[in-house]
Amino acid sequence: MKILSINKFYFQKRGAEQYMFSLEDLLEKNGHHVVPFAMKDPQNVRADSDRFFVSRVELEHPRIGWNAVKAAGRLFYSFEAERKLADLIRAYKPDIAHLHNIYHQLSPSVLVALRAAKIPIVQTLHDYAYLSPSYGLFDHGAVCERVKPRRYIAAVMHRCVKNSYFASALDAAAYRYHALAGLDERLVDRLIAPSEFVKKKFAEWGRGAGKITVVPHFIDAAFYEPDLEPGPEIIYVGALSEEKGIGTLVAAMERVPEARLKVVGGGPLEKRLKEYVKAAALKNVEFVGQVKRHDALAMVAASRFVVIPSLSFETFGLAAIEAAALGKAVIASDIGALPENVVAGETGLLVPPGDIVALANAIRELGKNEPQIRRMGFVGRERALKLYNPADHYRKIMEIYHSVL
Repeated sequence: MKILSINKFYFQKRGAEQYMFSLEDLLEKNGHHVVPFAMKDPQNVRADSDRFFVSRVELEHPRIGWNAVKAAGRLFYSFEAERKLADLIRAYKPDIAHLHNIYHQLSPSVLVALRAAKIPIVQTLHDYAYLSPSYGLFDHGAVCERVKPRRYIAAVMHRCVKNSYFASALDAAAYRYHALAGLDERLVDRLIAPSEFVKKKFAEWGRGAGKITVVPHFIDAAFYEPDLEPGPEIIYVGALSEEKGIGTLVAAMERVPEARLKVVGGGPLEKRLKEYVKAAALKNVEFVGQVKRHDALAMVAASRFVVIPSLSFETFGLAAIEAAALGKAVIASDIGALPENVVAGETGLLVPPGDIVALANAIRELGKNEPQIRRMGFVGRERALKLYNPADHYRKIMEIYHSVL
């Protein structure tokens, strides 16, 4: 089968790209031909089809000028993406398209090109971009569902995008246009939710009815070197950003001076967090910075247990599954899809999101119970091997592909 893989980035940026590359590799190993389509970028992985990739636009820090105009236009519709995707389809003649993230760098114009060519469309929901301009459903430090359902003016009133009236208005206008033109999930044949939570959330918003199938992400646990022996430090691996709750975790460490925390990753809060640690004279928090994935996994394997203090609606929680595969217990926030992957009392502990006291108490109690840490790590790895294996994932994806073909 020839499968068109579409995502705005074609380099390892976040969890969506990690899953995309893992899926592409799984499909290729099973004899399929994967054809990527994305945006040009110096960081991209090399692909035979990259001559069809759309030109790069900078949306995080756009400069005033033609590029800013181009970037703003692409929020609404990209004739370039439609044209180049049509050219790619004629050149490769794919049987099916598997989409990941297309807002904002590609735009829903890719759906139009696929429909015109009568290519069946499957899409994995890595975020809530179809629901809200605030596609993580998080802004101003808290979960945000103000625009539900399709009340895009609320995004402007509350500056839900980049805390900016202008950016919020631009995104809200684009979403309103897509809704009126039908340029959204209604053009997709099948939506794949990585968790029951995502499926439920879409249903709450009245979106994707009858189209959503739950297929959790996968890991090949056999390639993870487990270590059930608790190490000396607890660990956080991820972005240093507000929605990940790293601020809650660092604050909790003030209440647990006997525990030692290793923070792996970088992000917008890094400077502020380091200043906080210095001002509070915390000796039990170490910032490692960004490291290669292999090194991060090795640090997790050597840790005591993993903490995932998210404040937002995680769509899956891959970090929890990877920790389990490495034989580590997990303390996680009771929010989003995390409770589906961290079984309270069996593979880890769940705490209310943003609750500094509850998180500190959980760290203290689990930290002094080594038999429980080992038991949770063992149970977590066995569960990861059973529920998130590549063979089952491939079978479920093939069932979806064949159903739309």
